[in-house]
Amino acid sequence: MTQCINSLAQIAQKYDAIVFDQWGVLHDGSCAYAGAIDCLVGLAKAGHSLSVLSNSGKRAAPNAKRIADMGFSNGLFNQIMTSGEALWHDIDRGKIEQSNFFCD
Repeated sequence: MTQCINSLAQIAQKYDAIVFDQWGVLHDGSCAYAGAIDCLVGLAKAGHSLSVLSNSGKRAAPNAKRIADMGFSNGLFNQIMTSGEALWHDIDRGKIEQSNFFCD
């Protein structure tokens, strides 16, 4: 059943780990949303494992730098996974034959 909440704090205690999308949830592309950093710091202090999942075509490290530059500390997230990171791992493991990729 769907539950309407006013704050993540209302339900966070039910979960050990929480996964966040970055764009539109943590930040607007240029700066963190008001209260987002404080919220995540509080969740981490309460013992929650925090991760970021994004459809960004860039690998995880550039995304980690982007959100760190917005004020989210480097150690705040246990994992950052992006579409670009998943693709790189698939190519590296031979699941996808490496070829030339072009972007406009």
